[in-house]
Amino acid sequence: MMSPKLPEPTQLPRERAFLVGVEIRGQEYILPLSDSLTELARLADTAGLEVVGELTQKLERPNPQTLLGSGKVEELKALVEDTLAEVVIFDDELSPRHQRELERVLGPRVRVLDRRTGQVVTLTPSECRFRYRDSVFKTGEPGRYIVLAVQYRLARGGAPALRYAEVVRDLAARGVRSPSLGDVRRSVLDIRRSKSMVLDPGDPNHRSCGSFFVNPIVTAEELRRIRARARAHCSR
Repeated sequence: MMSPKLPEPTQLPRERAFLVGVEIRGQEYILPLSDSLTELARLADTAGLEVVGELTQKLERPNPQTLLGSGKVEELKALVEDTLAEVVIFDDELSPRHQRELERVLGPRVRVLDRRTGQVVTLTPSECRFRYRDSVFKTGEPGRYIVLAVQYRLARGGAPALRYAEVVRDLAARGVRSPSLGDVRRSVLDIRRSKSMVLDPGDPNHRSCGSFFVNPIVTAEELRRIRARARAHCSR
């Protein structure tokens, strides 16, 4: 007897890209600014990106920190948030400083205490070196930073980013072809519950917090307090 055929895995949504065109007085350009953005849009589409907006600015001289003027950067930030853009593409080459400062303004960031220097600093995602189950905090320079705050970029009703194979397989098994954020949340909870990663009074192994945290070493008294809080949470 043949097993029933499962639906094909959900097709991943295209990343949303926002384009930025810059023209600096006195510099020579192969294409006019509008034509340059048109060409950039074609390249983005070829790369599998969905262009959701564009912004242009003509400058007397580039801003040494962000290339764009400070007011334009704030406008760009608002547009990126409004369009739910995931990628910002410039039609001009950015210096390392430009890229770093724009990442700080536009993207998620992590505020940390650097134990080596004693200073509070802000790290961009690239500086955190986030990878699957890895980061600068885990294997790059463990023990150097104390995380103080994390800023995410979330959007109500945004399209889910399905980059985790188990979630894609779970959605396919349930026949969900165009998942909502709620569908993805259910899949994540089901997967984590199957690994005893969700507080559940009916699961004697629900003590795992997954791979995101290092198991702490606590005293017997601290352990009693933690267990009491967990029981109180599960009884709500």
